[in-house]
Amino acid sequence: MPRNRKKKRSNLWIVPAAGLVLLAALALRHFAGRPPKPAWPEIPRSQAPRPATGDIQSLLGTLADLGFAVRSLSTGPDSSRNFLIHIPAGYPLVQANLMVTRLVLSQNYTTSRSLENRKKQRLDLSFLSSDSQALNITVLKKRTPAENVSRLPRIALALYFWPPEKPSLAQQFGRIPQIKTLVLNGSLRSADREVFCTAVLEPKGYPKNDPGPGTILVDEASGKIKDKLDDALKTTAEPAGLFLWQGSRAVEDARVADLLASYCSRNQLILIEPYPSPQSLVKRSALENSCLYAAPDLVIDAKASANSCISLLKNQLAKTKTGALILVPATENVLKAVTRVLTAEAVSRYEFVAVSGLQQ
Repeated sequence: MPRNRKKKRSNLWIVPAAGLVLLAALALRHFAGRPPKPAWPEIPRSQAPRPATGDIQSLLGTLADLGFAVRSLSTGPDSSRNFLIHIPAGYPLVQANLMVTRLVLSQNYTTSRSLENRKKQRLDLSFLSSDSQALNITVLKKRTPAENVSRLPRIALALYFWPPEKPSLAQQFGRIPQIKTLVLNGSLRSADREVFCTAVLEPKGYPKNDPGPGTILVDEASGKIKDKLDDALKTTAEPAGLFLWQGSRAVEDARVADLLASYCSRNQLILIEPYPSPQSLVKRSALENSCLYAAPDLVIDAKASANSCISLLKNQLAKTKTGALILVPATENVLKAVTRVLTAEAVSRYEFVAVSGLQQ
């Protein structure tokens, strides 16, 4: 009887199974055995660094080489750098604006303000450097020399404490053509004469000696002093300058003197100091800031009698050879004196001008 043999099973399946196990081990070692890949750090996007601000003195030197007269003014209340530039009388203001702006921008400044006053032939330009340092440039035209200049001595009669309390006095003074300048003690919106605004400064002995509200104090911040000067100029439409009143302490302070002079220089104002003392620093600051400055040759007191006014006026006219600034109060006694002294014969020997006429 035939024997039934068991069929031998094949073991070939072991080979692919072993391969799968090996691959699984390799995969586990590769992926599970490695630490997780760290996330990419966030790299901040930094702006390209701005180039350093160029040398402003080199820039101003370039303008000087082009025939522009460049003067440095005192530092502003905000530590800004201030410059005054005079361009030739025939040079177009628009072209000057383009020239100055292009040169400043080439030194890595940015424009913050550009104002043009064609009536006054004036530019006010402001720029900022990369570190926010302000640069202010005022551009003015040089004055053309006056034609047919008179050889007669020039007399500038300026009335202070204007307007007078009596309206009749204002009308009578208005009929005297030799008086061409008014110094305001109040406000005057329109006038046919040159007008100066009054800036009241801190005197010695303050606050016991208090000139009143609006007085510019020595210890005030520079910005507040500028605001008070702005307020003083608002008393008339087109001021020609500032008239300093009181201020025996303020005029001896270097910071205040520089602020006054640089302010007047930037705004093309004449600065009148009626009672300059040897200790006053105003005139020196005016010279350093290219500010037009005037000190009177004669100041007649508001309490002077008519005879005293007549004598003082006659003496001053007699000794004037080239020019003189005479300050007279708007009082009845001065009106009588001026009427008596300014005869037709006396008037013919002098040229009566506004205060600005003495600066030409």
